Amino acid sequence: MWNRPKFIEEPIIDASRVAHPLLQMSTEKFVTNPVSSGCNYSRIKVLTGPNACGKSVYLKQVGLLVYLAHIGSFVPAEVAHMGTVNRIMSRIYTTDSVLDGMSTFAKDLDQISVSLRRGNERSLIIIDEFGKGTLTEVGLSLLASSLSYWAAKGQSGCPHVFIASHFHALSKLISDHCDILSYHVSSSFENVEHTQSLEFFRQWKSYVEEPNLTFSSDLLKEWLIQRLRHMWQQKWVCQLTL
Repeated sequence: MWNRPKFIEEPIIDASRVAHPLLQMSTEKFVTNPVSSGCNYSRIKVLTGPNACGKSVYLKQVGLLVYLAHIGSFVPAEVAHMGTVNRIMSRIYTTDSVLDGMSTFAKDLDQISVSLRRGNERSLIIIDEFGKGTLTEVGLSLLASSLSYWAAKGQSGCPHVFIASHFHALSKLISDHCDILSYHVSSSFENVEHTQSLEFFRQWKSYVEEPNLTFSSDLLKEWLIQRLRHMWQQKWVCQLTL
């Protein structure tokens, strides 16, 4: 499903049934997803969800969609309309090296700093799990501050921002910004051969889900799973007081 993208004057990204071109080749079933940013849609998207639910894949889908369109290629989408993008900036993967003299978190900050300085209404910014290399409170505060900075620019200056995060408490810090949409990615598995489904994009304001144990029962002892559920219900874990 490769089609020719259409470029327009407005700084938007609007595509339907977008796929990851490489992952789609290696799996029989791939769940396509829409990409909408700018104009009548929020320019900032925050995704949360359990591990291996597809957050990082979706972010890379967005980046590949825009990149392929700008090098003159057809794109893995049913329909794609977008304005020209002058920069694609990301904080997805950090490689450590003793020669750099920088910690992992320092490199993350450097990448975010570039995005904050150079991002404009025609830029695409992709951020995956920022803030893992420091204290939870510090990473959460820095991410929320960055989102607030971009949201304050409004539609005329805010870049296209797609973020994946495990900071569930982030929704409490960005709830005052109507230009920021938060989504939760959930997955479901049916115990039938060759049948699986992915429910993508359920919007929430302050949503926290029980630990994803659907795919863990074969790896963990039952008593450990029950203990984890009990601790979750008592709010002994995964709770951050702001």
